[in-house]
Parts: sequence; structure tokens; C-alpha cells
Amino acid sequence: MYSFYSQIIDILTTPPGNLTYHLVLAFAAAGALQGALLHWRQSEFPQGRRMVIGLGLLLVGRAILFVGAGLVWQGLTPPQTLLPILDRTITILGIILIIWLWCFPEPLQVADMASILLGFVALAIAIFSYVWGLTQTSGVPSNAVWFNSLWEGAALFILILGIALILIRRPNGWVYGFVMLGVMTCGHVFQFFFPSAASDFPGIVRLAQIAAYPLLFTLPQRFVPTESSSTPVSSPQHASYVHKRQQYNLDPALLDDIVSISPEVPLADLQLTVTKLASQIMLADLCLLISPPDEMGTIEIICGYDLIREEFLSGLSLPGDQLPLLSTAIQREQSLRLPASSTSQDFRNLSKLLRLGRIGHLLAAPCIFSHVEQKTGLILLSPYSNRSWGKVDQKYLSRFTEVIQKALSRNSETPKLREQLEQARQIIISAKADLEEAKLYGQALQTKLDISQEEIKTLQEVSQEIERLQQKQTETYETIANLEVDKKQLEEQLEEFNEQASIASDEQLQRELQLALEEIARLKNILVESDQKIGQIKTQSKIEKGILSDAQMESISKLAQELRQPLVSMVGYTDILLGESVGILGSLQKQFLDRIKASAERIGGLLDTVLEKAAINIEELTLAPSAVDLSDAIDYAITEVSEHIWKKRISMRVDLADNLPKLHTDEDSLRQILINLLKNASDVTPAEGEIFIRARLYDEYSEQSFAFIQVADQGGGISVEDLPRVFSQLYNNNTNIKGIGGQGIELSVVKALVETQQGRIWVDSQEGVGAAFSLLLPLADDERDA
Repeated sequence: MYSFYSQIIDILTTPPGNLTYHLVLAFAAAGALQGALLHWRQSEFPQGRRMVIGLGLLLVGRAILFVGAGLVWQGLTPPQTLLPILDRTITILGIILIIWLWCFPEPLQVADMASILLGFVALAIAIFSYVWGLTQTSGVPSNAVWFNSLWEGAALFILILGIALILIRRPNGWVYGFVMLGVMTCGHVFQFFFPSAASDFPGIVRLAQIAAYPLLFTLPQRFVPTESSSTPVSSPQHASYVHKRQQYNLDPALLDDIVSISPEVPLADLQLTVTKLASQIMLADLCLLISPPDEMGTIEIICGYDLIREEFLSGLSLPGDQLPLLSTAIQREQSLRLPASSTSQDFRNLSKLLRLGRIGHLLAAPCIFSHVEQKTGLILLSPYSNRSWGKVDQKYLSRFTEVIQKALSRNSETPKLREQLEQARQIIISAKADLEEAKLYGQALQTKLDISQEEIKTLQEVSQEIERLQQKQTETYETIANLEVDKKQLEEQLEEFNEQASIASDEQLQRELQLALEEIARLKNILVESDQKIGQIKTQSKIEKGILSDAQMESISKLAQELRQPLVSMVGYTDILLGESVGILGSLQKQFLDRIKASAERIGGLLDTVLEKAAINIEELTLAPSAVDLSDAIDYAITEVSEHIWKKRISMRVDLADNLPKLHTDEDSLRQILINLLKNASDVTPAEGEIFIRARLYDEYSEQSFAFIQVADQGGGISVEDLPRVFSQLYNNNTNIKGIGGQGIELSVVKALVETQQGRIWVDSQEGVGAAFSLLLPLADDERDA
């Protein structure tokens, strides 16, 4: 039985079997979404729109997870980087959406904001988990880390909260929601207490989801869409035509009420008339006229009409938060249609306020009394007849309120039009008087105009003359500007001529040339001495001491050959400079000098390496072991390489165990070991990277204790093929190894020094991350006894 269970879990958590899990959940969400879309198109209820939004988000999350699983299956992305965290994040978000869909089918601002907040918290935990996972050692399954318990605990908390909400609110079809959340809770409880430590994914949780997600198909069935209750009228030509109750009732009495709608009627009587008309025309059991929330948040039921009892209802008031859907619809001037099966608190509070067991179906539309700028809403209820409202009813009620508004607007405009007409008459009379006065004034102006004709001609001639003078002035300014430019060019040419004349007789530049030539000669002498030293090292090592092996001699020979290459470059540049006949160093000659200095510095470094290489002899190296404080040696080594580390802005992370005993080693050798390792780490670590130094007590062997020292970099690691050649003395003769800095000889020096002191060194590497050089050195005698 356990084997069968394990096989099922393996299928659900490993590709390609896990794709079946993703497809089952995606198809369940897609099927439920299709039903929600059909429900929304038929009814246009707010419940349908919320179901479409929630199920759409759920389907998108499952599609993202399905694509991620497919990429991992095809090997396009590492399996342990992002997919486990993405799986748990989408699971938590899916739980939040399912609880939101089951417990809050109608809009509720508090519930919506709480769900969004929980979603952001889940995303924040996911980001933190991903960042934390990047700092941990790879290869550990996600179910084996403590973050798995955090995710499962969060899922259980949200599921228990959802079960409590669904038991308290008991919406339509709440039993299915309760079963769905219960099944998912069982899966998370089992995963929390009995996780599969060898897997990255919670298999039992996936099994529970496969069992629970098909219950999403019951979501759209909670609210059966209803069409208008109107009875279709058969063709008049049909012999068996049966008269049935019409949906809309209109008689002469109603026409009298409609005609009586006027802004001159008192507002209270006008509101009563509107509610009565709406109730009679729409055949609604109850019609209420309510106002939006005021500054205190109070909603007022202004008046109402009971069609069954044929009596008006008095005004009432209640807090606006008790009717959230109606308040929002009136404030936004939107229509609202809710079925009798709605779980909104608007239904419960209206039932209590009107003292009705149920209020039936609800239909609301905005109604604005424009002549007094009062915004209200008409509410139709069917508590007695249980009449349902369809889309046709909703449009008809909206049309009714528009007609009322237009009637009030037209009637209210009549007194204004009369007043405007009277004002227009007065304006016409005043305009006639002004016209007579304007005629007399025009005659006087005509006389003055005739007199001014000659003066205008004179002014025109003067204006033309001024324009000609301005044109000449502009030309003069342009000539002056051109002369200024010519003057500036002549001054620049004169200054350039003077500079050239002074350069020809400048004795200071002659002295600088002489100093440069002397520097070149000194650099050539240094190069010759370096070459001689290489020859002496080879001869002395082979003839007098016999210390170096053939491999070491081959390494020194190739290093000497590499030293001669920059020497040839520097000699060539020197010949070019000496062959110049101008007598003054130019910019190109200065570049040659810079290259000579760079080559000389390179040869100096290579010469130091050769001398250090030739000086090491594993068999005859003389050491002076003593008790050495490891912390002091690390401080000394960091100080030596601090300049290079500071230039690259590299961070040093030092982790030393408390009360670390002293080492039994040669102090100078220990410092050289640490310096070489830190130099190598700083060479390969990129700018703004980190270098880690760790030291611990290593007591694996009973007869002797060692100190464990590790230097780790972020240089991208060393390939598996190159690991055997890291400490080789000749590896750099052919090609460089990625992840090793400098010439690579420092590491062979480190290995020689460590093994000479009865220690051990090795390297661990993770490609794409970095390498860690670890070594064991013996402790001092008194520390061992302690």
C-alpha cells in the first residue's frame, strides 16, 4: 500500500507525470470559468463578474505553473531555482482566490482589500524565499528546508480562516465550498507533519488539490440566472390567444400622475408620485426611494409605495455601511440587479428594516431630481410575488428614470425661458437706442476720417522710410559681426604662430627629452639584468644544488621565454624613439614610453615569480615552526592585499571560531599561504563581490587536532576537467584555467608550503558561483594537550 502511495506521489511531483497534475487543475479552473462566463452573459449579476475575475486569475496562475514545469522537463531551466517557490506561491494565491469566491460572492470592500493584502504578503514571502535560497547550498530538496514548514503553516492558517468564514456566512452552495477547503486542509496537514524530504514539491498537497478542484464546477450553479418574468404575447392572428397578465400596466390614472410631474409640485409629493408610478408601471411589490450616504454616512429611505397594500411607506434611516452595494451603486449612478439568493448584507438589513422575512429579487436604478440637484435611487423589491428581474426590466427602469429626469428638466426650464425672453426684449429696446446713438457717432467719425486721410498718407511715407533705415541698420550690424569673426580668426592664427615659435626654442622640452632617453637606457639595463638572473637561476639550480627537477626547469625555461617577449617589444619601441630626428617628443613617443614602463613592470612581476619558484624545494626547505596566532596571520594577509581589494570594492567576510587555538607552523610560511590564497581570490572575484575566510577547529582524528581554514571566492568556479591541474606547477604553460588568478604558480607554492608542514590542501568548486580552497594545519603542542 505504501509503495502504491509512493508511486502516485512520484508521478505527481516528477516530470512528465506532474504535467498531468497541472492539466487537471487547469482544466477544472477553465471549465468553471466557462460556466461563470455563461452565467454572467445571461444574468449580468455582480456575482458572475466576480466569478469570472477570480477563476480567470486562478487559471492564469495554473497556466504559469504548467509552463514552468514544462520548461524544467525539457531542461531549459534548473529545477531547484524558482519552480518550487513558484509552486508554493501559486498554491497560496489559489487558496486565497477560492476562499474569496466561496465566501464573498457579492462585492464587499473589506473582504476584497483583505484578500489583496494576503496576496501581497504571499508574494513578499516568495521573494524572500527566493533570495534566501540563493545564499544556501544547492542540492538540498525544498521539502527538507525550514521554509517548507513556513509555507505549509501559512496555507493551513488561511484554510482554517476560510473554513470559519464559510461556516459563519453560509452562502449559497456553502457545503461544496466547505468540502473543497476541507480536502485541501487535509493535504496540507499531512504535508506539514509528514513532509517528503527527498522531493522539492508537496505530493500529498497536489493529490488533495486534484480531488478538490473539480468542485469549482459548482460555483456558477449557486446562482441560477433568471430572465424577465414577462409573458410573451402571441400573435393576434392566433385563434387560441389567451390573455395573460401584462408585464407593464398603464392606464389613464397613471397618465394623470405622469402629467402631474412638474418642478412646481412640492418635492415630497413629487417623490411619492415617482415611487407610486414606478411600482405600478413595473408591477413591483415594493418601491423605495433612497438617498446616498450623507457626511455622517447615513442612508435615508425617503419614501416608498406598497403596491399590494396600495399605501405609501414612511421614511427611515440607517447607517450606510449596512447597505454597501446600494450605497455604491447610487453614488456611482449605476444600475444594480441582485437575485433573491444573494448573500449580500443589503438583503439581511433591508429585511430587518422593513420587517419582512425576505425581500425577494432586487432591482435598482439611479433617479436624479435635476431641478433641486438631488441624487437618489429607485429600489424595486418583490417580497410577495417573488418576481425576478431580467435585463429587459433593468433597461426599462433606467429608461423610466431618464424620462422622469427629462420631464423635470423641461418643466423647470419653462420659467427660465420666460425670464430669458423678457430679458431679450429689454435688450432689444436698449439695442435700438444704442443704434440711433451709434448712427450719430458714425457720422461724426466719417467727418474726422475724411480730414485724416491726408495725414494717413503722410504717415505711410514716413513708415516706409523708417523700414528702409532699419534694413540698412541690419546690414550694418551683419557687416560688423563678420568683421568681429575675421578679427577673432586673425587673433587665433597669431597666437598659434607665437606658440609654434616659442616651442621651437623651448629648452625645457629638450631637457625632458634627455631625461626620457636616460629612462629608456635604464629600463634596458634592468631587462638585461633580469635575463642574466634567469640564466643564473637555471645554471645554479642544475649544476650546484641539483634541487630543481626536470619539470621545474622546464617551467623556468618557459617563464624566461615569456620574459623575453616584452623585452623585444621594449627594445623595438626604444629604437623607434632613438631614431626620431625631430628632437622633440610628440604624443606618439610618449605612448611608446608608457608601453615600455608597462612591459618593464610586467617583467619585474614575472621575475619575482621565477625567483620564488626556483627558491622552493620541498625536501630541503628550512622552516621554523612555532605557536602562531591564526587571527594575527589573517589580519596581516588582509593588510597585504587590501589595496587590490579596495580598488575592486570587494567585501571581506571573516568568520573565525571563538577561542581558536594557536597553530604549530612557520609564521612566514603561513602568512605567504594566506596572502597567495587571498590574491588568487581577489583576482577572480568581480568588482563589488565578496571573499569569505572561515577558520574552525578540526578534530576528526583522535591522535592529532588540526585547524581548518577556508578561503572562498565568487570567481565563477573551476570546471571539473581543470580541477586536477589547479596545484600543478606547469598548468599555465599552455592555457589558463578559468577561476584561477595571476600566473597560477602561487597555488603550487601554497601546496608545497602546506604539505611541508604536514598539512593538507584541496579545492571545492561550483561552476557559475565560485571556488573554495580549504587546508588543514596542525595545532601547537600545548594546544593539543589542552
